[in-house]
Amino acid sequence: SVDLGVVVSRHCALLRRTLASRGIRLEHEVAPMLRRVVASEKAVESVLLNLLLNAADATPAGGIVRVSVRMPAASAAVEVSVEDSGPGVPVALRERIFEPFFTTKDEGHGTGLGLTVCRSILDRMGGKIAAHDSALGGAAFVMQFPAWAMGVVA
Repeated sequence: SVDLGVVVSRHCALLRRTLASRGIRLEHEVAPMLRRVVASEKAVESVLLNLLLNAADATPAGGIVRVSVRMPAASAAVEVSVEDSGPGVPVALRERIFEPFFTTKDEGHGTGLGLTVCRSILDRMGGKIAAHDSALGGAAFVMQFPAWAMGVVA
């Protein structure tokens, strides 16, 4: 079982200065009393790092990247969202961005495999990932992880 709040907090602490050097503010919020999730910690770290770096790449100087961890009401899952104030992902591309070798980045910047790998990792753990509009004006990638039946994190 994995405590997503700890993983998110640790990665945000590691990346805060890197994003600040690009003029991007990194915010994170972890709800109290989260259930632990059934997952591989290293796999979660890989997905989170990929999404944070993608958000940073999409966010102009002066922008915001926000990560939040919460348990939606009446849900057996824990959600992690990575949002940015960049240009967002057009609705028509929201499923295609998870296809292998599809990228919205300029030539020479990105392989089009990052989001494919993220979805594959989440699928293997029984989780989900989807792209939405962010309240910050850009993209929001929302991941759902199945909660571990036995554990609550204080």
